[in-house]
Amino acid sequence: MLNISVDKRAFCSTLRWREFLEFYGNYGTLYKVFFDLFLWSTSVKTQRTLVSTGLVLTTPQSTLTLVRGREGASGLGISQASPYGRARAQGATWDALRDEPRQDRSRGGQNMKASFFEPIRYVPPQKMPAQWPLPPGFYDPEVGMQTFQSTIERLQFVEELGFDWVSFSEHHYGARILTPSPIVMAAHIAAHLHNVKIAVLGPIIALNNPVRVAEEFAMLDTLTQGRLVVGLLRGTTNEYLVYDVKPEEARAKTTEGMELILKAWTEPYPFVWQGCHFQYRNVSVWPRPLQQPYPPTYSLGTSRESCEFAARYHLGLGVSFGPFEAMSQATRYYREQCAQYGWEPTPEHIIYRGNILLADSDAEAQEALQRRQQQAEVPFPMRPAVRDALAKLDSRNIAGVPRPAFRDGALPTNFVGSPDTVVKQIQQCRDEVGAGVIDLAFQSASTDDPQGTLRALELFAKEVLPRIREI
Repeated sequence: MLNISVDKRAFCSTLRWREFLEFYGNYGTLYKVFFDLFLWSTSVKTQRTLVSTGLVLTTPQSTLTLVRGREGASGLGISQASPYGRARAQGATWDALRDEPRQDRSRGGQNMKASFFEPIRYVPPQKMPAQWPLPPGFYDPEVGMQTFQSTIERLQFVEELGFDWVSFSEHHYGARILTPSPIVMAAHIAAHLHNVKIAVLGPIIALNNPVRVAEEFAMLDTLTQGRLVVGLLRGTTNEYLVYDVKPEEARAKTTEGMELILKAWTEPYPFVWQGCHFQYRNVSVWPRPLQQPYPPTYSLGTSRESCEFAARYHLGLGVSFGPFEAMSQATRYYREQCAQYGWEPTPEHIIYRGNILLADSDAEAQEALQRRQQQAEVPFPMRPAVRDALAKLDSRNIAGVPRPAFRDGALPTNFVGSPDTVVKQIQQCRDEVGAGVIDLAFQSASTDDPQGTLRALELFAKEVLPRIREI
């Protein structure tokens, strides 16, 4: 008689095992479903092993054991059609497979690269309340259309100036950043720009369907003829209210989603995913990314978990807006973790996103900064009670050191001054943070001064960009 044993500790609490068995019917049907979908290998000890994404099914003699893949930590698994699958079938441990040297998933390089971060900021014709979410009744469709059109023209100018990347990120329910779908925006911009890299930094994984994200990125990489750069992130705490994500589950959900995306890009056969937060009976992504095995990809965030994930999967790391000293704690931990996994990241594996206020002189830049600070607002102003409740549920850290979930006040301006001063600050960022890519949000004295932004861009391209190439 066939005995069934289940390692319950290997399953997360949200995986409803009983319902899974009831869906597939009796044990014989379950056995046949897996047999039909996946490859079997037989060893000299007559032990058959099936390795799928979410489940590992083994039948040593008369015992059928169903356990969770990859240390029970997530849904990531391997197919026997891959080198890892064959090694696993031959008895290799998951730790050994995880630590196996692999090709870096982010393009290495030495010369400093400059990226222009495009927030697509809505400039209202009337004063709006400082709150998040912002009532959509304040949105003027004509102004919105003009905002997107001017964005296209500005980014065409950025490409002409010689920037390496243009970047977008996901935010919701406000005028500060009009990209609830950065992939849609990137696809549209890619049709107007022909040489610059298109960096989507990035979709908020906890809010999205990871398989859909993998499909759309693969399609976008093909449409851009291999100009796509990908960043995957957890997102700011307020965003969890958009699609009712539990803040205490966001980290685990993000990690699992990122693992699923990487596997969907690389697995040559359809696979099942039965994870803690995502369950799919069939994953088979078409088209495949043009850049193989997938585009340059970054784990975005300063947390211990982000650093460890990036190191484990040979990805780049993106940090943002913090002081160089604080951000260097994260990048230093990231490099230490990379060393443990047997590889060394190059400067281009590290992105630093920051605000920049550039002027002809230091005095002019400082005066503009003071005027700007007088009208600066908190990025996502929320009701205090809601903010406090979210902060208690969402734990954050920098390389394992706890930090608040919300920043106090407006985001800092990280690069301020004349071209000479800004070049020195970028050199400091390279020396302390180790960044090989700076992703810059250009500021001017006023938040509604697009001409000031264009003047700063032109000054940067003429006086700063040529000098930082050799940093």
